Parts: sequence; structure tokens; C-alpha cells
Amino acid sequence: MSQRAPDALAGARQGGGEQTGRGEVSVRCPLCDADRYRVRYDSTLTEAIDPQRHYTSTSREFGRFGRIVECRSCGIVYMNPRPHHLAVQDAYGDVEDVRYVEEEEGRVATFSDSLAHVRRFAPSGRLLDVGCHVGTFIELAQDAGFEVAGVEPSRWAAKRAEARVDGPVHVGVVEDAPLPEGAYDVVTMWDVIEHLPDPASTLRAVHSALRPGGVFAVTTMDVEALFPRVAGRFWPWYMQMHLVYFSRRTLGELLRSCGFEVDCARELEEAEALALHTQYELVIADLSLTGVDGREGLEILRFLRRPRPTLPVLSCIRTFDRPGAIPSDHYGLAADLEER
Repeated sequence: MSQRAPDALAGARQGGGEQTGRGEVSVRCPLCDADRYRVRYDSTLTEAIDPQRHYTSTSREFGRFGRIVECRSCGIVYMNPRPHHLAVQDAYGDVEDVRYVEEEEGRVATFSDSLAHVRRFAPSGRLLDVGCHVGTFIELAQDAGFEVAGVEPSRWAAKRAEARVDGPVHVGVVEDAPLPEGAYDVVTMWDVIEHLPDPASTLRAVHSALRPGGVFAVTTMDVEALFPRVAGRFWPWYMQMHLVYFSRRTLGELLRSCGFEVDCARELEEAEALALHTQYELVIADLSLTGVDGREGLEILRFLRRPRPTLPVLSCIRTFDRPGAIPSDHYGLAADLEER
């Protein structure tokens, strides 16, 4: 596959909003559509954007990002201006992330835990993984008895995913995937929603693809957790590939606006947090270098089944798969898919 030139993203296709000199697009709030914001952090980018550096799942370009703003109406945090959505899709299409494959063992452990949470609510059925990358999760799900399918923008990753499972893997995004309405019992979206130029559009497509009462699993980072609040602009997950930064509240509001009903979310009990962190002492040791105690910021979702024939949209804490990663800023929400 030919590799796009490093400045391809900055000079890629335009459209939809005021454009800056770097070929970016000024956008409205992804939650409430307002156009009033305050600047949280100015851009730290000084170099042209290279998909292989800035858009891989294992990117190490921490703290390299476009301008980060906060909506004055609803408070959601997002990149503005940002690259056009077609340029973002092109960039992910070109990505080849060999380092991700090298970390397969750790990712199997992480996704096995995620799958166990999903199976509490849907032990089998048709499952769609949005952003399936090289197929680690959908292979685990297939081995557990699910009939699986995937959506993945990276051509390189999608080819590898398709070779691992019996089901189809669509190269592209959910909005242009041939997904029959109400076809899936489960849709998963592991650490993907923050990468989406238009998360509401994707969630509406997910809503359509799920059967009434289906299970939706989504994880993301909590921009209002302790660690990002203390670290400020030095929070490592401010990155060029992250376009929207959710809090527990703003993700809940977006889910509701797209047809989902938030069920519950609460902080992890202190004793449970200590027990969890005991398993990741190297991670906490790394956290101590920042002067931030990760235990205080750790949050986890609790899943509650409603006494009605619907299953919850669920999200679970993401523990990272290698020493040195920081788990204190991930969180989850539970919600129910409204009957259509």
C-alpha cells in the first residue's frame, strides 16, 4: 500500500465550515450544535500531520494536539478547528500499526475482561464491533459463541481482522456500512467514540443497527476525572487523533439525544479501587511520577438490569495492557436502548 505524504491530512478534502490556512474546518459543538466556546488549550502542533505518527492506536504523540475548546452552552470539550471528516477517514485508512499486533497478548487480556462484562447481559447473538482494528475482540467474541462482524477504517487492519473471523469486516465507517436495521444483539465501541468527527451520527447508526433491547458497550476517557483536571494541558490523552473529550455527564447527554436512556453510573468504592490497583502496581508507580494518585480518580460503571425486556447499553473500565499506561481517567456509563 502506498503511504500518503506527511502533509496529506492538513491538505486533504475540505468542506462544511470555516476553513483555516492549514486546511482545517471550524466546527460547531458536537453535542448541542452551539458555536460559542472558550479556548482551553492552544494547539501544540508544530509539524505536519503524519497518519503513521498521529493516528495509530499505539501513537506516542502524547500532548500533540490541535486547539482544544469547551462549549459555553453544554460544556463538552472538543478540538476546534479540526481536520475535515473525510481527511480523518483517509488518515485512518492509511494506518498500519505493527506495534499494536506486537501487544496482542496484553490486548487479549483486556478484551477478555470486556467480553465477560458484555456476556453478563448477552451471552450470545449477533455482535458488531465498531473500530475492530485487527480483530482481537471479535475473534474472542466468536470463540465465545457470538456471530460477529466488524467495522474498521484502516485497510491494513481490516484485512487482518477479516482473516480471523467468519463474519464480514466493513472497511470504512458505520454510517456507510451495509447494516440491516435492528440486526444486532450487541454493538461494541471500545475507545473509539473520542476519535469520531461526528459521534452523534455514529450513535444514531448504532441505534438503528441494534434490535430493541440490544446491548451497546462504549468506553472512553473521562476528561473531568482527577488526573486530567490536575495535569491540565499535560494530560497525555490530549492527542491529535482525539477529537471529542467526554465527561460522564456529556456522554450521557449525547446518548440520550441519540435514542438511548442512561441507566446508572457511580464511582468505584475505595476498597475496590485499592484492590484493582494492587494488580497494576507498575502503573501506579508510573502515576506517582506525575504526583497524581490514580486511586482517587478511578471510576467504574455498575450495570443494572431494568425489570423490563430491554438490556442496558453498557461500558466498563478499561485497564491498560502494558506497564506505563494510565488507567485513572477511564470511566463508563450504563444506558438502555429505548424501544423503537
